[in-house]
Amino acid sequence: MTKGGINKMKRKLVMLLAGIMLMTQLTGCGSGKETDSTKEGKETSGTASENADMDEISGKITMWTWFDISDEIEAYEESHPGTEIEQVVVDAGEYMTKIQTTLASGGTLPDLVWGESLNRGQLFAMDILDDLKAEPYNLDTSLVEQSVLPTMIDEEGRTVGLERNINPSGLAYKRDLAKEYLGTDDPDKLTEMITSWDEFINIGETVKEKSGGKVSMLTSLGDVYYIANGQSQEQRIKDGTIQTEVVKDLFTEVCEFRDAGIVSQIEQWTPAWYASFGGKDSIFSPMPSFGLDNFIIPNDPEGEGNWGLIVPPEGGFNWGGTCWGITKDSENKALAWDFVKFDSFEEGADIRYANGEIPSGAGYMDEEKVSEENTYFSGQKIGEVFINEILPTIHINPITEYDYTDICTIELVLSSLNADYKMTAEDAVDLYISEMQDQAADLKVN
Repeated sequence: MTKGGINKMKRKLVMLLAGIMLMTQLTGCGSGKETDSTKEGKETSGTASENADMDEISGKITMWTWFDISDEIEAYEESHPGTEIEQVVVDAGEYMTKIQTTLASGGTLPDLVWGESLNRGQLFAMDILDDLKAEPYNLDTSLVEQSVLPTMIDEEGRTVGLERNINPSGLAYKRDLAKEYLGTDDPDKLTEMITSWDEFINIGETVKEKSGGKVSMLTSLGDVYYIANGQSQEQRIKDGTIQTEVVKDLFTEVCEFRDAGIVSQIEQWTPAWYASFGGKDSIFSPMPSFGLDNFIIPNDPEGEGNWGLIVPPEGGFNWGGTCWGITKDSENKALAWDFVKFDSFEEGADIRYANGEIPSGAGYMDEEKVSEENTYFSGQKIGEVFINEILPTIHINPITEYDYTDICTIELVLSSLNADYKMTAEDAVDLYISEMQDQAADLKVN
């Protein structure tokens, strides 16, 4: 295998981190309380250099990533003689800790950092990143897929991140099970059949009866959560306040799926959950655009041709994401910004697209690039489904500094709901609020 082929394979194995990173990060959820060091960066004195010469692209920068992007770096350095980019790959679960401890100790941050979707709010709240719409960067956000703009903005309204990819997500299904229990494996007919989550539940109850309880509609309550959360246009935490009714709506929906008996009792992110993609126990799975390479192929190697993709009832949703940030104390903002543009809109984005990513630059949504037939999905043009059908329906809520604590708490509550079917949605709300306030004492409750 060529070096390029090896790099591509390695990237596909780690690209899941860009979308979720939960298996690594949730092991540290117990230590998610906000401390003084969490906000240490607010004392940073650096600002966007008024004297930075953005035309002089030379010298060296350092970046911290959580997976290897050597392909882009090598391409950049080859086309930009006199530049050097040092990449430090940090374990995903230790990434925020490394930033916090560096700030607390008075150390030097890299020129470029990444913000993952779950902890990005914490990163942005540290006030260590430059506003990319301001001088000297002047980011034109019309060049970026518009649905991801909320993920790039901090709570002060500044654009301190640039999203690397879009991650539209739909509902994948196994064609053999769909045909056996739903009467068709045709995506258009399934879309006509399932126009609401109430219909989805009703059909699921029929499937349960027909299969003798052996086949479910979804594998995990975590699957229900990712869909319900992604489709919600209401913020659970707004202006530092837990919105109780929004939390209640979420757990009421989760409990409706659970109590109907259409969801398997498998915990998300466990080996059993991954194995379910190759099993015959559930028909549907939430499917992000990176899911084929990271969920389906590794766990269902014999499943080529047996998968389909539809827009979920009530629309698609976003799953995950990674953004660039330029630190205020960077001493080479010109090179840092030039590389970010290269990775986002130029040759670096082409490299990433060839490796299975969908860069957030608007040019990657044209028909030619998304119209390929996918053999795993029986020739279905899933790129067209993701871009033309799912993406226009997506809404992404603003990020907050509490997002990481929120997902850790959500996972705890879902595990409790899964283990105890007597636990009600009201019980789930009480547990959520209690845990959130224990981890972030400044949170108010509405």
